[in-house]
Amino acid sequence: MSETKGSIKKRRRKRKTPQSGAQSEVTMEDLLSSSSSSLVASGISHIEKIASRAWNAVSFDSLPEWLRDNEFLHYHHRPPMYSIRGCIKSIFRMHTETWNIWTHLVGFVFFVSLTLSVYCFRDYITFLFESNIVISDLPWQEQVVIFIFFLGAMTCLFCSTVFHTLCNHSQAAHSILSRCDYSGIAFLITGSSIPCYYYFFYCRQLSRHIHTAILAALCVTCICVSLWSKFSTPKYRPLRFGMFVAFGLYAVVPGLELILSGGLLIKPYAGYITGVVLMGSLYLIGASLYVLRVPERFFPGKFDVWAHSHQLFHVCVVLAALVHYDTLLSMVRDRLALGEECDPRNSASILQFVY
Repeated sequence: MSETKGSIKKRRRKRKTPQSGAQSEVTMEDLLSSSSSSLVASGISHIEKIASRAWNAVSFDSLPEWLRDNEFLHYHHRPPMYSIRGCIKSIFRMHTETWNIWTHLVGFVFFVSLTLSVYCFRDYITFLFESNIVISDLPWQEQVVIFIFFLGAMTCLFCSTVFHTLCNHSQAAHSILSRCDYSGIAFLITGSSIPCYYYFFYCRQLSRHIHTAILAALCVTCICVSLWSKFSTPKYRPLRFGMFVAFGLYAVVPGLELILSGGLLIKPYAGYITGVVLMGSLYLIGASLYVLRVPERFFPGKFDVWAHSHQLFHVCVVLAALVHYDTLLSMVRDRLALGEECDPRNSASILQFVY
């Protein structure tokens, strides 16, 4: 009897074993099929978290081709992150883009604060520069002209900050944002020039309209060229430099008209020359340092984080915008004092004889 019972129990165990195995096999198949999509999603999320939390700076040779911009900066480059959060967090670490970001981020915040101070929160333009100008006392045309300057400065600084923050996100982001960055430069040049044309040619409306129209056409041309995908590559650095310098130097043409007609010798225009020349010099010096890659060209690997050409270019841009703002205040103040009065010597334009 005992043997019979033992054999029966063994047979029962043998029968149950394949059933339990079948159950385990089914469970594994279900588990794999149901979790495959979630595993992919969690893997991507995990990679993004790693990229945003911890990354190591790499050398220039380790960068992908689309991130290689300046071969004289050897180390401290950010790798591709593929994470917006990681790119934003990286602005608090030291690398080749740190001060490119912060120079224009601080400048952007300053000009936003200045614009709000002038147009929203105060009647007097007293922020940073002493002035007794009441913005609401100005004609609407002059209020628009001043705002165009603020808008050009803010657009340039914002586009630059976003580009340098997210340029290592991906190749697509780098390509799109670099084009926005160059378009921002065109907006800055336009926004800086229009107020000069308005006040320098206040008594020469024909000249003012012609120069403003040409400036607008040049701005549109620069933006269209900037949107060309190959334009942002290192190969076309000299072309970028030449185009924007030519755009900026167009201001020489109206200046020649004023010189030949004697307009610059008449008060108050003579007092603006210093500010305008200083502003143009800062832009030209900054752009020259950028395209020539000075000083890192002469000391490769020594200016990877501090004081390389792109940072110096950014500093020159912010300083030039501040100088322009100070000069603009002088123009506004003098025009308020003169009212609609125009010196007869400054009313006739050379262009009037041409056209």
